[in-house]
Amino acid sequence: MATFEGIVDIYEENAFDFDAAWNAGIRAILHETSRGTFHKDSKYAERKKVALKKGFLWAAFHLLSDEDIGRQLDVFLSMEDGSDPNIGLALDWEEPKGGQATMTYPHLRAMVRAFNSRMKPHYPDRYPILYGGHLMREQAELTAGDALLAKCPLWYQRYRDTPLGLPVNTWPRYSLWQFDDENRANGAPKTLLPGADWNRFDGTFEELKQAWPFSSGGENVKKEHSMSAFTDQIRMIAQQEWQWWGSQAYDVSGHATKIGHKEMEEGFYQKIGVYCVDGANVHGEDGRDRDFPWSAVFISWVMKQGGAGDRFRYSSQHSVYISQAIRDLLSGRDAAGFWGYRLNEMKPSVGDLVCWSRQDGIDYDHQNHGNYAGHTDIVVSVSAGSIDIIGGNVGNSVTRRTLALNEQGFLPPLNNGEALFALMKNRI
Repeated sequence: MATFEGIVDIYEENAFDFDAAWNAGIRAILHETSRGTFHKDSKYAERKKVALKKGFLWAAFHLLSDEDIGRQLDVFLSMEDGSDPNIGLALDWEEPKGGQATMTYPHLRAMVRAFNSRMKPHYPDRYPILYGGHLMREQAELTAGDALLAKCPLWYQRYRDTPLGLPVNTWPRYSLWQFDDENRANGAPKTLLPGADWNRFDGTFEELKQAWPFSSGGENVKKEHSMSAFTDQIRMIAQQEWQWWGSQAYDVSGHATKIGHKEMEEGFYQKIGVYCVDGANVHGEDGRDRDFPWSAVFISWVMKQGGAGDRFRYSSQHSVYISQAIRDLLSGRDAAGFWGYRLNEMKPSVGDLVCWSRQDGIDYDHQNHGNYAGHTDIVVSVSAGSIDIIGGNVGNSVTRRTLALNEQGFLPPLNNGEALFALMKNRI
C-alpha cells in the first residue's frame, strides 16, 4: 500500500532550503511556533510566507510545558490564530526544552478542551493534531481508550520500521507518523535535509492533500459555512475510519482505484465487532463471519459516535432506519434526525445518507414494513457534478466512492446498475 514520505517538521535551529526540500520531494512542512509560555520561534512567520508561496502544505505546532494552559494558548494562537482552515494546528506532548516541566496527562486533556473552545469562533468543533511518543505509550488511560483525545488526529512518534506501541483503543490509526529524525537513517530518503524529522502518511500525496490539515474532517471548513457540528463530526469520523481501513476507493464508473484492508484481516475483523456492539448492540459477530452484513452497524456506529443520540434509529438493518425516515417525513415528526425524501425532491448535502435497494420490489412507496435488504452510505463531499460517499462492507472494507449527479444536481435512480430510491436528509 502506498505511503507518502515527503513530510518534514522543523524549527528555527534547523537550516532549511525550500528549493532543496521541494527537489527532494518534500510537499508538507510542520513548523514549531512556540514552547510553553517562554519562547516564540523567530523564523516561523517568514518561513510560513515562503512555504505557502511555493505551494507547500503547512502546519504549526506548539511544544507543551506544564505552565498555565490559557497563557500557553495565548502564545500559540498569537503565532497562528486558527482562522485559516488550510493551516494545521498541532500540540506537541513531550519533554520540553528550556528546563520546563512536562505537561501532565490531566492538563493535556484540559488543554485539548481549551483549544476546542478557542476555535469555536471559526469552526463548530475543531480539535488539535496531537503529537507524542513514549508518553502516549506509557499512559494507561490512553491504552485503555480516551474518547476525548481520540477526537485529535494523531501525529505519532516512533523510530522503528513499524509504528509499534500505538494505543489503538484511543487511535486505531495514525494520521501522521514521525518515523525518522536527523540522528538516524531509519528508511528516510537519502537526501536528508539537515535537522529535519521525517514523517509518513498512509496514502498518496493526492490523498494527503485531501485529508490536510486533518482537523475538521480532513477537508477545509470555511468560517462562513453553515454545516452543523454534528454533520462535521460524522464526516470526520467516516473519513478517519476510511483512512484507517486503508483508503479503499472506487471511481465514478465503479472501478477500484485503490484497495484497502479487508474484513477478515487481523486487527480489522475485530473492529467490525466494535461496530456491532457499540453501534447496534449486536453481540457475537465480527468480520470473520463472511455471511454477516455489517454495513448498517457501521453507519449506526458513526451516527452514535457523532452524537445523534435518540434522533437516529440504530439498527443492524438499513431498512429499519430508512423506512423510519420516510415515515417521519410523511408524518412531519420534527424530533426526527433524518427525513427520507424521493431522489427528485432534494439534492444531496454532506451528512445525508444515500439509500439503495438490494432486492426486487422495493422502492420509496413499497417498504415492506421496513424489512428488506438495503444499503446506505454517508455523503462526505459534494461538487458540481458528483458526490463522494463512504460506507461499510463495500468491497469487504470501508470504501469511498463517487456518484454522478444529473444535470439538475439530483441523484439518478440507477448507478452502475444498482438501484437508488431515497435520500435521508440530515436534520441534526
